[in-house]
Amino acid sequence: MLDMPSFFKTGKFITTVVLLFAFFTETTLAAFDPNDIHYPQQWYLQQIGAPNAWETTTGGPDVVVAVLDTGVDIYHPDLRNNILTNPGEIEHDGKDNDGNGYVDDVHGWDFVTNSPDPRPDATPPFSLTALNHGTVVSGIIAAEGNNVEGIAGVTWHTRIMPLRVLDSKGEGDVNIVADAVDYAVNNGANVINLSFVGPGYSNRLYASLKRAYDAGVLVVVAAGNNNGTDCDLDADQRYPVCFDSGSNENWILGVAATDTLDQKLKSSNYGSCVDISAPGTLFYSTEVYDLAKGLTDAYGGGWSGTSVATPVVSGVAALIKAAHPALTNAQITNVILKSADHISVANRGFNDKLGAGRINASRAILGAASPALTPPVAIASTNGRIVTVAHSGYEPALKLFYNDGGIQYSWPAYDRDFVGGGGIAISENSRLVPEENTLRISAIIRGEQRIVEGEGIGGLGRLRILSTAGSALSQWYAFDRPMRSPINVASGNVFGDGVGSIMVAAAANGGPQIRVFDRGGNVKLQFFAYDKKLRGGFSVATADVNRDGKDEIIVSSTTLKNLPVRVFNDKGYLLDEWYPYPTYRGGVNVAAGDLDGDGRAEIVTAPVAGGGPQVRIFNSSGGVLGQFFVLPEVFRGGVSLSVGDVTSDGKDEIVIAPFSGGGPQVRIFTSRGNVIGQFFAYNENYRGGINVVVLR
Repeated sequence: MLDMPSFFKTGKFITTVVLLFAFFTETTLAAFDPNDIHYPQQWYLQQIGAPNAWETTTGGPDVVVAVLDTGVDIYHPDLRNNILTNPGEIEHDGKDNDGNGYVDDVHGWDFVTNSPDPRPDATPPFSLTALNHGTVVSGIIAAEGNNVEGIAGVTWHTRIMPLRVLDSKGEGDVNIVADAVDYAVNNGANVINLSFVGPGYSNRLYASLKRAYDAGVLVVVAAGNNNGTDCDLDADQRYPVCFDSGSNENWILGVAATDTLDQKLKSSNYGSCVDISAPGTLFYSTEVYDLAKGLTDAYGGGWSGTSVATPVVSGVAALIKAAHPALTNAQITNVILKSADHISVANRGFNDKLGAGRINASRAILGAASPALTPPVAIASTNGRIVTVAHSGYEPALKLFYNDGGIQYSWPAYDRDFVGGGGIAISENSRLVPEENTLRISAIIRGEQRIVEGEGIGGLGRLRILSTAGSALSQWYAFDRPMRSPINVASGNVFGDGVGSIMVAAAANGGPQIRVFDRGGNVKLQFFAYDKKLRGGFSVATADVNRDGKDEIIVSSTTLKNLPVRVFNDKGYLLDEWYPYPTYRGGVNVAAGDLDGDGRAEIVTAPVAGGGPQVRIFNSSGGVLGQFFVLPEVFRGGVSLSVGDVTSDGKDEIVIAPFSGGGPQVRIFTSRGNVIGQFFAYNENYRGGINVVVLR
């Protein structure tokens, strides 16, 4: 983990840093993404909604972030254009031209050697991790974006003020840190980034940082990793993050680190000293690049810890300042905190210990423009409830959840001895209705409230209609005779008559036949989506993708290779087909819904086991509208997905869960890839996979 958990002992910072190695996979870029070569490896930018924020601002040169660290490679190809230049100083003339007390401080200052070169010192002995630390932090904040080079910073054009306060072994004197803070304030910094922490209290550093805040500078500080483990800062305070503990003024913005699932990074400290959380694992960033000294890697990955979470927050603060220069440091803090995404469901046991939530750059930029900040996204509306059923190895209980993860209703779909899992479907007009003070799941078929469930592995291919109380009203075999194939099901208004129809397809070891039933089990349509000789599993979804008043039937194979996604009409005629991924040719799941609220549904795909967890969004003819990763990029267990209006905003969201091999975590995304909620549907140790369906 990249962190600088520093210890104030005998007036010194003694810093421990550890580098974690990680592999990254490439992803295809969406239209709004920058062209930086390694941008696809910067997963956290999508997590915080940076691309949406960039539509408003990518930052500007009038905003300055002071990076107090081990030094910054000021000639790095992705940083050099964003390194602050002091216009009042003439380089190398040996004079203090601007009269600030520092000779030739054109690009910051080295407080370790008291010289004008703020670059890291690669003279042995040194720690390579410590040597790179300040350059990694600076790249996260302000690597130049959209320059066909390296990575993109959270802000593309903000200026970095490099102030070297720790040597290349990660050690430094507390007094020079205080001097550097004063320098930053006196020379125009808007934000100060401190990616280190320690247990010792320093009156001088306290006074220096308080002066900085009182002068209008935003002070952003790491919560720390406590040498690879975590600690509760309420029981064991660290500094400078806890300098404002007990104060009625929030003048230190303390940052904890989260992982790809918005869960607290195991090593991250926590407690009331934390104000905000930010992604802090598996970062790819700039590194010191000096061929003459054998430093041949300009970029590197695997950086983790609160040290990399902190510059994410500093970068977002710089974006806000660029978009709204008149905002004070207190107002920017307020914007960041009130626009954060709630992550309490994913972090049970850490209530009020991770600050306001995980930072959201997109909502922060929007919130900063409004006199009254928009509240966090509400995901507990009267619509958009989520239904789950386990795939296998778990009793086949259907569960109905509030969208914040609170369980609302649960009942067994089959005999409790049956552990084959199941498929679920809810009609387009589904809603929740109050009955005896209880909200229950319902699917409306000709005015009646029903839910459709198909047997999973180990069943006989039965399709069942259940009441809202979970009792079976009717059942029939999905195909002409009992079969040991599990069933995938969907429902929708296929014939345009407002009457819900039920679609079925074999989920494994079956032919590619699609059958459409009415509620009485009568076959209304059947056709083969692919060559009828094929045997495998198939995913089916319905939605009106062409605004003709009828739901089209969308089919994919979940097990067979080299089969396209296909779209059929109410006669079973093929309308269009395409391959959803440019290189991956394995099985995919499909879902569909109106993601942008224009009345025309989009088609959503996700790989099944063996493919990376990348969701892609298409129009009816296969044009790519968007894409993003919904689970860690290295995950290969596949993705179960559904689409529905979780937030009641008139636009459908994408709801996913691991298809197999992962934990039972349900995640809710906007169409732009922003996480707005998540929860565990079953015991956290369950790894059998689950199906998810949104109540629409």
